[in-house]
Amino acid sequence: MVKITQYSEAKEVAVTLTLKALEQYGTGESEGWITYKLLVERGGATLTQTDGTILDVDVASIIEACQSDIQKAVSVEPLEPDFEIRLNRIDDETIEFICFIDETHVKHGYYDTPNVGVKFEVTPNELKSFGTTLNDELNKITG
Repeated sequence: MVKITQYSEAKEVAVTLTLKALEQYGTGESEGWITYKLLVERGGATLTQTDGTILDVDVASIIEACQSDIQKAVSVEPLEPDFEIRLNRIDDETIEFICFIDETHVKHGYYDTPNVGVKFEVTPNELKSFGTTLNDELNKITG
C-alpha cells in the first residue's frame, strides 16, 4: 500500500494506491497485468474508490515520474484510464500532486471526463518515497 497524505486545518486527506498480483500473473492473457485499488479518503471517510487492472509498465511510468527530478508538468494516465496522476513543480521544495478519478467509468462502465480530483503539495522527498514504496510493491509482485 502506498499513501500520499495532505494535512489541512480541517481533516486529513489521503490518496492510497494498492497493488496486488493477479492469480495468473505472467501467463497468457494476464501477462503484465496487476490489480489495483485507488482510494481517496478524507478524515477516514471514503470519498471515492476504484478497483481495476493496470499494466506493470503503467505502474513503472508512475514510479519513474515520482522518482524523476520534475522540472515541468508530468501526466500519467494508465492504459485503462480510471485515473490520472499529474505532477507539477511549483518551486524547489514543492511539487503539486493531482489525482483525477473517472468516477463515471468506475460506476457505470463508460468513459467520461475525470470528475473527482484531489490536489496535494508535497516535497520532492515525499514524492520520491511514494515512488520507492510503489516500486517495492511492484517488485514483490513481478519478482
